[in-house]
Amino acid sequence: MLVTPNQRAITLIFACITALSAGTNYAYSSYGPQLAAQLGLSSTETNLIGAAGNGGVYLSGPLVGILVDRRGPRIPLLLGAVLLFLGYTILRTIYNGGEDGSFRTWGVGGLAFGEVLVGIGSSASLTAALNGTAKSFTAKRRGSAVASVVSCFGLSAFFYSTISHAVHGENATSTFLLILSLGCGGSTVVGSYFVRPALHAPVVQGYETIGAEDEIFDVPSSVGLPILSPEADIRRELGEDDDDDPQARAVKESQRSAELDISGITLLTSGDFWLLFSIIGLLSGIGLMYINNVGTVTRTLSPLDADPRKVAAAQAHLVSLLSVFNCLGRLTAGFVSDYFLHSSPLHLRFARVWWLVSAMFVLSQLLASWTTEVEGWFGLILPTSSTGFSYGFMFGILPILCIEWFGIISFSSNSGWVTIAPAVFGNSANILFGRIYDSNVVKRAPESLVPRAAFVLGRAGTTATDKLCLLGAECFATAFHMTTVMALLALALSCYAGMRKGRLRR
Repeated sequence: MLVTPNQRAITLIFACITALSAGTNYAYSSYGPQLAAQLGLSSTETNLIGAAGNGGVYLSGPLVGILVDRRGPRIPLLLGAVLLFLGYTILRTIYNGGEDGSFRTWGVGGLAFGEVLVGIGSSASLTAALNGTAKSFTAKRRGSAVASVVSCFGLSAFFYSTISHAVHGENATSTFLLILSLGCGGSTVVGSYFVRPALHAPVVQGYETIGAEDEIFDVPSSVGLPILSPEADIRRELGEDDDDDPQARAVKESQRSAELDISGITLLTSGDFWLLFSIIGLLSGIGLMYINNVGTVTRTLSPLDADPRKVAAAQAHLVSLLSVFNCLGRLTAGFVSDYFLHSSPLHLRFARVWWLVSAMFVLSQLLASWTTEVEGWFGLILPTSSTGFSYGFMFGILPILCIEWFGIISFSSNSGWVTIAPAVFGNSANILFGRIYDSNVVKRAPESLVPRAAFVLGRAGTTATDKLCLLGAECFATAFHMTTVMALLALALSCYAGMRKGRLRR
């Protein structure tokens, strides 16, 4: 089949559109506090619901990956569209009924089930979009192309939180959930018709493939179309190393990832897998705890007499800020690591794994633990932007590291196994945050503050003063001390990974 560069562009564009609706789990803080207010949920219950969404995304990774590897992107994308629509519809139905409606029958379990469906749908959509993109580009362009897709995944919360901020009225949260169900489901259906791998010809040692920069034919994996490269022959005859040539390096990397296939039991018994699993788990646990609880932190640090609408607007602004920096981190990761691996001067080149070493995670958690207000220099802006960028950068590097370390043949299933780590570490960190927060609820602030809190919560739609901690930053400071230790441990492990895997292959 003839494949033009336009086909690759079409695949990339619609993979980005699909990913833009696959990351709405990150927008949970835009409606999570409103769910809690409407249904009288505690912080632990709110975090359990958010953790269910994260579990749906990450625990489904291996099965979704196997499905994508075997059947291609279309069926998983259609499945993702249905699950996203159903998940948000369930959440909206329970929310609309209030405490005495569907919630009385379904309870927290019903909300968690809706989030699980959203999570699995998100996982299926993103995995299919990444698979179609990764298999459409060679090693030299793959990092940048994949980074473009995962950056849209990170931008999803900003896109939908902006819509949330524009929705006003008594039914604003219900309307927002309706937009999520229709927007996510509809755009994923559209993506299923346009996202498909544009496979390139494999590489034959000592030769260049047709169009090493922009392949023009889609060739079955068993067929190669080599063209004699006089420069490569001359270098080989003179005994010279061709690794100084960026194109030659890209060709070698494409060949290596095409031949390498570490999967199944071999993957699960690999030390490299568990090293990557531990680093990603620790770092994603930090990011997910902050992402899912930034709304609660905002509500807790806001003045007791603040207008609930302004508090909701502050939540939406912070979720948008986090999403934008998440997107920038993912986009930067692919383009910068591609440049320093393939295109920079020789003395500046280093392996992609070193980009996992991120001291910014440590800084972000220190800033969060010192936060005492929503606005200003000691507010949530700096910890939110630094956490978002670090988290996005980490997930921008992850898909390419999976390909470089384990091969592209089983890319989707391998990355699915790795992404179990965020489910384990992220859900544990979320639940721990909720327990720490709820343990401080019983430590009452001065009694004079309680009537004011009841008045404010009443305006927000609930009178559950026993569900809101009134101690400010003390409510969650211990949780951020814990994540600072996690960041330091991840920093040490990533330095070890750099020393273990960081030498450029010659």
